[in-house]
Amino acid sequence: MGEFSFADNNWIYLAGGIFISLAMIAVWLRQLTRWYRPVKLDLSYLPASANGNHLGLQFQVASNGAGGPGNPAIGRVGELLTGVLFVVDGWTQLPSRPDTRQRIDGIFVKQYGKGKWKVAFVETRSTINSLPNALQVGVIESLGPKRLVEELSHFSDPNVAHMPNDLVKALTGAIERRSKHVRRYLYNHSFSDGRTRIFNVRPNGKVVDKGSRMLEDESHKNLCQSLAIGLERILSVSDGLLPGGAKMRT
Repeated sequence: MGEFSFADNNWIYLAGGIFISLAMIAVWLRQLTRWYRPVKLDLSYLPASANGNHLGLQFQVASNGAGGPGNPAIGRVGELLTGVLFVVDGWTQLPSRPDTRQRIDGIFVKQYGKGKWKVAFVETRSTINSLPNALQVGVIESLGPKRLVEELSHFSDPNVAHMPNDLVKALTGAIERRSKHVRRYLYNHSFSDGRTRIFNVRPNGKVVDKGSRMLEDESHKNLCQSLAIGLERILSVSDGLLPGGAKMRT
């Protein structure tokens, strides 16, 4: 029987080190694959809306929604503006209020390859005052993973029939595995000066200044004004209210 040498011992350590390194690389590659895995959606059977007439630009807003209690007009204009900005950039808006409750302000998807989609979950906040910074906004709990998954669970309710189960599962799965193709944004509109600040939101719901951008050119201000005028006319007929909570004059 040959003697065990120090060199043999080194080879054992080296082999063990290589094995552990390869195992760690395999785990890392598996996680990286999950992170980069495309979001695949089938929109062919998506109903237009819960009642069949969803236009992709939502007018509904909770009575205490963006813009302040008793002033739903500002919130309605803001969500409409967010939808327009996404749609003109090539995104498709999905219905996000199956039972007319607040749920999710906006869900947008954009195809970037065959069967591959980017997903954006969006919170819209509107004001007639100056725009806040990220520190002032803080955390948006409605865009956190737990809250998003919880809200999406309502979408496949058979009593609502708002979104096909496969689509709900695809969106939920993308959130749970923290897919790089899922983004979260805060669109903050100021209708006092026609500006919009767009914030990136981390997966935990924290709003960050890094990467934020401002829309404040003349064309954007004109768009804000046009939407406000158009919605004012709609509201004057449907609600008897004008933006700002003033009663319609007859």
